[in-house]
Amino acid sequence: MTIHTIPWNKRYVRAIDTVFLQTWLDTYQNHEYNIKKIDIIEHFWKLAPRLERRKIKLESVNHNEIRIMAKEWNKIIGVCVAKKDNKKNILESIYILWSHQWKGIWRKLWGDVIEFFDKRLPVVVEVASYNQNAIAFYKKLGFYRHTWEHHNNDFHNLKNGKSIPIITMILSHI
Repeated sequence: MTIHTIPWNKRYVRAIDTVFLQTWLDTYQNHEYNIKKIDIIEHFWKLAPRLERRKIKLESVNHNEIRIMAKEWNKIIGVCVAKKDNKKNILESIYILWSHQWKGIWRKLWGDVIEFFDKRLPVVVEVASYNQNAIAFYKKLGFYRHTWEHHNNDFHNLKNGKSIPIITMILSHI
């Protein structure tokens, strides 16, 4: 298995979106919060115009953002988005297809992100409060829970009025 990490580019916009959709379907359906498959699919339909915006955004340069993907042969199997400002580093997303999880792909993505981050600043990530796999993953990396469950992130608000509850975790030092 040969995995490479490369910057996002327009050629792979649809594949990147597929990774997001598939990992959301595998991760965010939840009986307790009544979040169903159709809720996730409708959320992505609602965001469909973003594909064109994403293509345009990829043509611009933002030195405070990194967008990378993990590629096996010609298939995109993971995506990662990170940002930084003058107060913190932000891990916006790191998603790996379920079929490729637990194979160390996150190490490649995380390694690229660490190189990008400002080592003097903490790293912040938001995680679904019920995503125990992600919470355990981030704890292994040294993150700790900073806030309790909340529902005020527009990106996690679904079309039908439901929302994915999130917590904030922080890594004090890289």
